[in-house]
Amino acid sequence: AEVAAKGYSHLGDCAYRDGKIYAACEAFFFRNPAVMVFDADTLRFIECRVLPEEGRGNGHIPWVCTDGETLYYTQARDVDEIRMLDVQGFSYIGSIPLDTELFKVQGGEIYDGQLYVVTNQGFRKKTMVSIDLETGHVEPVFTRCTGKLDAEGEGIAICRYADGSLFHIVDAGAQVRITSFKPSSK
Repeated sequence: AEVAAKGYSHLGDCAYRDGKIYAACEAFFFRNPAVMVFDADTLRFIECRVLPEEGRGNGHIPWVCTDGETLYYTQARDVDEIRMLDVQGFSYIGSIPLDTELFKVQGGEIYDGQLYVVTNQGFRKKTMVSIDLETGHVEPVFTRCTGKLDAEGEGIAICRYADGSLFHIVDAGAQVRITSFKPSSK
């Protein structure tokens, strides 16, 4: 209630690490973007940290992910960099410039040294890309068809299942759907 009273109204794509859930948190009119932290076992609220001024961009923070030391995030539109915060003190570390601008980024997750982000670029077809965190190189991984124009990608989880699927993407529209994808063998 205290956080909502400050104008926060939307949680974006979340990340889990070391017993904590980190959730992107947006306020009305994209002011004072924040990260909310919860205990993963009990879902007890721990804290809400407003992003430092130099790391806010346009204030629209739809997702976060972490490798345990760093929180990675972007704004939603006109994404030309990945921003980074220290996970302990929430201080702004800097950014990784991208070699390709992305539009409508809605979720991200790190796997095997790469950052994977889902976008809402396109109408029925939505793109997932990988980003090299050292160079900022953007590489398309696959395009998925949501089947409805009003469906919007809302997040990604990466976890290998027995059937070989690895990428699990949440799409929301008239219905919420989680679709799992197997990586292609190259």
